[in-house]
Amino acid sequence: MELDWNDTEEIALQLIERHPDTDPLAIRFTDLHRWVT
Repeated sequence: MELDWNDTEEIALQLIERHPDTDPLAIRFTDLHRWVT
């Protein structure tokens, strides 16, 4: 499944699965961008 930045819920769910120990409120945008792209 190809995602784009409008698929925020799916992106969030996949990030939670891949980075379960990461506090989502502490993620820098640059890290988020690298993980998503």
